[in-house]
Formats: sequence, C-alpha cells, structure tokens
Amino acid sequence: MNKIYGIKIDDSVTITGNIYEKEIDNIKYTITFDGNIYNLDVLKAVLGIKEDILAEELLLILYSHHKQNMLDYINGDFAFVIFDGNTLFIARDRLGVKPMYYTKTDNSFVFASNIKDILDSKIIEPIISVPLTPALVKTLNFINKAYTWNI
Repeated sequence: MNKIYGIKIDDSVTITGNIYEKEIDNIKYTITFDGNIYNLDVLKAVLGIKEDILAEELLLILYSHHKQNMLDYINGDFAFVIFDGNTLFIARDRLGVKPMYYTKTDNSFVFASNIKDILDSKIIEPIISVPLTPALVKTLNFINKAYTWNI
C-alpha cells in the first residue's frame, strides 16, 4: 500500500507519498495515489489517449476535464489527493476499500491513508469521545502508551 499524507496550514500545502506532477493547460497538478483503476483502458479510449500512461497521469487528465465529477467515470479501489494550486481534492473509492482519513483545526487540515500519520503530525491531540468504562479500559490496554488520551 502506498502511503498518502498531507497537511495544509494556513495557505501552505505539503503533500507527501508517491508524488506525480503534470502541467495541463498551464496549470500544475500534483497527485498522490494508492490503488487500482480497473477501467483504465476504457478511460484512455474515451479520452483519446493511445500511448501507455500511468494511472496517476490519467487521473490528472480526467480531473482537468471533469473536476470532482471525474469520480463518475472511475471504477476501482483507490484513494488519491489532487492539488492544482487552489483546490485540494481528496477522494476514495465508493466502497472505502482504500482508507483516507482527515481532520481539521482552525488553521490546518491534515489527511492521510492511516490514522497514525495524522496523530504523528501533532496537529491534533487524540481524544476518546466515549465514556470510559472498566470494559473499555480492558479493551484499550493494547494501545501504544506513547499516546496520551484525554478523557
């Protein structure tokens, strides 16, 4: 599984993972992608693309034409993030096979393909929002003691 991670604080955006960039119509697009696109050949034919291209490139071309409506055309299990300098577009497959988590505060937005990366960002402090019962304490004994839980 590819790792997807990004953070936006005020006007600064940082995206990490397997990054692919492409300029289309004088707009620089950045994508990080994890998953499979099952109808890649069909999408290439519809877009008139004859050569072999990466799924990331195809997704950027599709996004440049259809923006968020691109999801209507994709069949697969995936999670990806596209940034065009103005818009941060985050998507995952309809069934949620590939995970994508996010959280936001007053001046930041953090997203990742696993919760641990969000907690490691130190942007938020983890909080359990359920009453702490003796049964829950037993259940939570496996949690890594490096995290502090506010209850």
